[in-house]
Amino acid sequence: RYIAKIRSAVEATDGLYLTWAGEPILAVFHSSSYGKTEGSENVWISPLPYLVPVNSPETPERVSNLLSTVAISAEDFRATVLGKYPGASLSGEPGRWISDPAYTESGRVKSLKIGGVIISGSDFRVLFGLRSTAFSFEYDGEAFVFSVAGFGHGVGMSQYGANLLAEDGAAFDEILANYYPGTELARFSGSFPS
Repeated sequence: RYIAKIRSAVEATDGLYLTWAGEPILAVFHSSSYGKTEGSENVWISPLPYLVPVNSPETPERVSNLLSTVAISAEDFRATVLGKYPGASLSGEPGRWISDPAYTESGRVKSLKIGGVIISGSDFRVLFGLRSTAFSFEYDGEAFVFSVAGFGHGVGMSQYGANLLAEDGAAFDEILANYYPGTELARFSGSFPS
């Protein structure tokens, strides 16, 4: 049954590709977002006109692994930050080590100040193994607790979101139009070099 569905989908879309201004797009994707995807300029250097924040239907009720929590002791937090950013000043009350969070349009962490050093949300995510930059945090007296939503960089198509849109009756071209706004489907009509 599944092989037949896959074969049908492949045959129906054979030769199709997405374009912007007549050129193939960078069709990036990620696992899941919580309500909104991310703009490419907040993850990579350049903004692309079709990789902008768009609505995505994931909710904790519909995606079981959408939310996650990471707890990091103050000692481990200090050692990890100083290992990468030795200029950070991490003395005194740990609850004051993180300050000045800035957020992107989609609500993800764009940057934080850690012990006086500004760290991008993407670098912080990698440093502590968080599933995404859509996180909030608190210090509970012993550990930093990060509440994280979604999984991945957040740019382009959400795989869980696309699946939910399909379950709700959206066709493949409607799903692509949602995640890559302003793009157009084209059909390859040439031949590949042998």
